[in-house]
Order: sequence, then structure tokens, then C-alpha cells
Amino acid sequence: MARMRRKEYFKVILSCLVVFWFICIQGLHAVDTLTVGQTMRDWEFLESPNKLFRLLFSSPYVANVRYLGIQYMNDRLAGIKFVWVANIRIPLTGTSGILNITVDGNLVLTDSNGIFVTISAGQPAISNNTSATLHDSGNLVLRSGERILWQSFDYPFDTWLPGMKIGMFDLNTGQPQHRLLTSFVSQQVPTPGTFTFGVDPNNTKQLVIWQRGILYWWSGIWNGYNFSYFPYSKFNFSYFSNASDSYFTYTINDNNLSSWIEMGSSGNIRIVEMTSDRLPSFTDTYCGVTDKLEYRSAAGCAVIETSNCKSGDVFNQTPGQMNSWNFLYNFSLGIADCKEICSRNCSCNAYGSASSNGSGCKFSDVQRLNFSEEEVFYIRNGRVEATGKPY
Repeated sequence: MARMRRKEYFKVILSCLVVFWFICIQGLHAVDTLTVGQTMRDWEFLESPNKLFRLLFSSPYVANVRYLGIQYMNDRLAGIKFVWVANIRIPLTGTSGILNITVDGNLVLTDSNGIFVTISAGQPAISNNTSATLHDSGNLVLRSGERILWQSFDYPFDTWLPGMKIGMFDLNTGQPQHRLLTSFVSQQVPTPGTFTFGVDPNNTKQLVIWQRGILYWWSGIWNGYNFSYFPYSKFNFSYFSNASDSYFTYTINDNNLSSWIEMGSSGNIRIVEMTSDRLPSFTDTYCGVTDKLEYRSAAGCAVIETSNCKSGDVFNQTPGQMNSWNFLYNFSLGIADCKEICSRNCSCNAYGSASSNGSGCKFSDVQRLNFSEEEVFYIRNGRVEATGKPY
């Protein structure tokens, strides 16, 4: 009888502990704000008031490599779309990451391997009342009292959210700040890639894409509402300019929809609009490599100087297998870089990514192709003799 009572006693205690732990975890997860003295560990997150965004640790790009980022919380895109990443250049390994606010008002990321990343290094805190809050706009804001010390909207990567400002700032200080979108090397490699997207520094009231600093695409002049060559969208653009700042921002006409602008790794501008049934709708503007072929006739594409190769500079995507490749293991290069390198070398007949994650380059001057489904690469128009049967 005593043993039975003891078992029942331990069951009650265990149940209470489980319930207590669940309540604690739920309480930690429900908050949108981190304050001085608190920590957010790898299994915890901040959530915006209406559960539109979360700040959390995840491995969205490479397995076993952890990033702290802001994720758009949609069932269709969960685990895929990160609108901002804190430690893009210094990923963590393992699940020991901790986020906290130091007494001097900095937002820092640490782990058990000795990694220390200062996410915000702005103005010093003026009070002990310092906190970081994730808003429904997707903006993570660090405040000291009522003063904003730092916000994630000022440090974009590949995503332009409504309310975020893209342009040039502090023009009258001698140290102007350019706030740009930067493409990733590939969808699997979130390091800075080939393309940047921002405001034309010549004050033409245009948005511009550069490929390694060379003009690639322009939006057409802003007419007070939109741009000539920008994809159709439900956005309301606004332009602001004075002696100090010059920037664009936008809002959404339909407040019931969630939408944003992405800078793709192939130089494409993607408009993402979430429909009323929470399905994403995509609209792209391309200049250059698409998923099917070379395409450079979209409005706004810059005229690129040709290489004068007799066989031309057009490359078509082809499934197959080349017998010989020359590899360039520079993993800061993306597929658009590979195309540019190959097009300038008239003996280059084909190019592709050196690795399965889309980084690095490989080139071939062999003019024979065996069709297969093993890989996909790009061949110079009319230069490769195919053997076997295409699928």
C-alpha cells in the first residue's frame, strides 16, 4: 500500500513539474521584448504582438549551422523565409547560442565555443531601462528609455519590408551611409553575393541594381507613385530627399496582405504577396540567368558590353554531364559570376556551379555533352556537340 501511495505521489509531482515547465516555456515564448538581465536561448524566441514575425535560432540554410534571424510566420513559408539575419557572417555551431543585452546597451550573441557577436554597436544606453522589442512590422528595435539605439531595419540584407528605408544617409557628414539590399551567393549560401540594390547616387530618383559595382538594371524614374520598369505591385512608394538623406520607402495598399521585396541571387527582383488564403504569389523581373535560359530583354536592363566572341554570349541551361571541368573553388562567387567569367573567355563553352549549394564555379572548353539528369549547367549557344538522347 505504501509503495502504491509513493508511486502516486511521484506521479503527481512529475505532472506538476511538467505543467510548471510548460507554463514557463510558454511564458518565455509569448513575449515580444527582451530586457537587460534576461537571456534568450537557442530553444526560445521573441514573437511580435500579432504573431507575424519571430526572432529565433534556426538552420534555414545549412544543416548544423545556426543563425539568429527574424522569420516571417506563415504556415506555407515557415522554416524558409528569413527577412533578416543577425550573424550572417559569423554562424554558430551547435545549439548553445544565447542572446542578451549588456549593461552598456548592446545586443550581443554568444555561444559555448567562445563566439561573441555584437549585433548592435550604436549609441550607448542612457538608462538601465534598455530593451529589444520585435514589432509586427518585422523590425527589431533596441531602446534605452524612449530613445532608439539601434534597429534591424537600418541593416537590411536581401529583403525590403514595408516601412524600411533604402537609400543614402548622412550625406552632409563626409561619411555617407548607403543602405542597400544585397543578394546571397545562392539560396543555400547566405553570404553576400553578386548583386546590390539601392538608390541611384546621381539623384535621378531611380532604384538601381549593380552587379559587382556595374550598372545592371534600373527601375525607371519615380513618377510620384511608382516606377516605369518596376514589377506591378500593390505598393505605395514614397521618396524623401534633403541635404542629409535621400531614400525610398513603401507601404501596402491592402492592409490585409503581407508583402515584401527580395533581391534574388540571380539579380532578380522578386515581389512576394501573401494572398487572403495565405498562399504566396511571386512576381519577378529578370536580367540574365533564369531557371530556363539566358534572358536579358526585361525593361530596365542595362546594355552590357559584348565580348565579341564569334559564337556570341548567349548561354542556355542544359541538363547533362560534361566529360571535363576546370574548377574555381571561390565560394564567394555565384552563378551570375560564373556566367560573366565564361562569357569573357571565348574558349569557354560551358559553366556551372562548383558545388551543389550553388557556390563556386566550374568551366569547360570541351565541345561534347552526354545528356543525363545528373546536373544542370549553361552552354554557349551552338558550341557544344551533344551525344546520346536528351530527356
